[in-house]
Amino acid sequence: MENMVNVFLFGKKYEVPASLTIMEAMEYAGYQLVRGCGCRNGFCGACATIYRIAGDRELKACLACSTKVENNMYVATLPFFPLVKAVYDRRDAAGLDSLQLRTLGKVYRSYIRGGALCTPGQKVRLKELNREISLKRIRHGQNITQATQEFVLYVQDSSLLDGLAGTTRQRFARNAARQGHQGVWAVGFTNGDYASVMASATNRDLRRRLYEAYTSRCMDGKYDNRQLSVDIVNLRLERARMLGYENYAAYTLETNMAGTPEKVRELLLPLKDAAAGKGRAERAELEAFAVKYERDSAFRLEPWDVAFYSGKLRKAKFGSELGRMRNYLLFDNVLNDGVFYVANRLFGITLTQRTDIPVFHPDVLTFEAKDAEGRPLGLLYLDCFVRKGKRGGAWCSRLRGYSCAGEREVLPLVTISCNFSRAAEGRPKLLSTSEVKTLFHEFGHALAGFLSRGPYPQVTGSFPRDMVELPSQLNEHWAWEPEVMKHYARDYKTGRPIPDALIAKFKESENFLKGLYLTDFYATALLDLEWHTVLRPVEGCDVAAFERAFLKRYDFPEHTALRFRTTYYNHIFASSYPAQYYSYTWSAVLDTDAFAAFTGTGDIFDSETARRYRRHIDRKSVV
Repeated sequence: MENMVNVFLFGKKYEVPASLTIMEAMEYAGYQLVRGCGCRNGFCGACATIYRIAGDRELKACLACSTKVENNMYVATLPFFPLVKAVYDRRDAAGLDSLQLRTLGKVYRSYIRGGALCTPGQKVRLKELNREISLKRIRHGQNITQATQEFVLYVQDSSLLDGLAGTTRQRFARNAARQGHQGVWAVGFTNGDYASVMASATNRDLRRRLYEAYTSRCMDGKYDNRQLSVDIVNLRLERARMLGYENYAAYTLETNMAGTPEKVRELLLPLKDAAAGKGRAERAELEAFAVKYERDSAFRLEPWDVAFYSGKLRKAKFGSELGRMRNYLLFDNVLNDGVFYVANRLFGITLTQRTDIPVFHPDVLTFEAKDAEGRPLGLLYLDCFVRKGKRGGAWCSRLRGYSCAGEREVLPLVTISCNFSRAAEGRPKLLSTSEVKTLFHEFGHALAGFLSRGPYPQVTGSFPRDMVELPSQLNEHWAWEPEVMKHYARDYKTGRPIPDALIAKFKESENFLKGLYLTDFYATALLDLEWHTVLRPVEGCDVAAFERAFLKRYDFPEHTALRFRTTYYNHIFASSYPAQYYSYTWSAVLDTDAFAAFTGTGDIFDSETARRYRRHIDRKSVV
């Protein structure tokens, strides 16, 4: 706590909290703590097995300690609250500028939301709650990672793999051989295994077995997350009620653009109804197609059939050419001539690979970012491909944010982690269209980290959670612009650019079965809200029954398939999106408007619009 003592002395030294002197010092001290927590978050996502390595006890202890300190930061610094309050109460007479006022308001609000007004007994319990929630969140996320990575289905009969590409079957054989099983095929949930089987395997029973295993992860056994999920919900509710809120969603959303759970429902429910109506029609069309395809009038579409027949229907509607898209999406081209190219055209940013900087895994690529004048912006650590021990999904985080609070300027260290399918040794690293979208998305977050500037590190680059996806989702728009695709999408064998006809066909197919997809998405977002708007502790809860009752109460179609069920809903139980999964939709409204500002000029790289965006969004992201 030495930094905190220094803060106190620094504040006393100037004797009066009538300026931001005490706030600036606390911002700097707090930044050192948050920087350490950022490193912990970044490394533990990329190396999820870190807690399971018996020999790394010192590191485990350090990580556990940083988790407790991070979550109790404002509780630990509550003795400074009178100083903060004194500054806040005299803010109108202190001659502060608008940025200082917003910073002061955010810090003051953080203390209130951290328990500054609680009784001594409540503060003790609040520290206990923060610790319990942190540890249970960690365990919940670890369980998801382990259950996902340890699952394996051994296939004895090669005919069960009919429909799969030869390279996929070879990968399954290699998987089995590495595990000591010769002459069989090992199918898991990672490296595209699950998606490949669901989309291509003609054996319906194999698809069913894999689907049921995937959607029942962490529902029993040693990685059972059912009670953990309920415990986290109840602890969050207790914490919110202690702080004066009706439920946890009310507490969380207070500082978001939406403000209240009611506003979130106002956004989602009309969209849900529209998507469900379209989804019903799409599913009826898909089932009719499957009946005709199977020549069986009694055939009924099941959840494990949707991906398989969707691919067949997509091919029937748009032709087989779309199957060749992957040949044009070589990773290096997408990265350098797509993602980095767009950043350069918009903001003049250049990214140059550095091989002289230590990395935490050989997969990691390091790039130095510089602005149009050649000034350094920070470092990017890019970790794109799936491996054992790595948390699933994709995310961007900061090991260190921007700061100029001390005597020198400190530049950001930004990480991007993805789980793209790993190519066999010697084979080209080709991406799917979904992976291309993900790379553009995560780099949009990285851009926000590089471009955000300000004197107060705790709030530099700070967006409301339901606005945080604006930079990432906005950046996705450029991925599929023909002008950009012609620049990065080149045949990996010949180097020829993607044909205009294939781009047109791909664009035509973008909304294929979108109603089904959005119905599932809105159900998942509303399930998050359902858990976090409970008004009393959930006792003896059957998680699966809770989900079924929720879907029925909101009148979702019977075919609705949650993107994440409760036990493997990492975003809200193990990550930073509790009561906020709706944020992707809220931000979609913003990013659509923002991209329209570019297209409205007739130039998707319009320099003045890019300057306006950077001036009003990235450089003024403090809230």
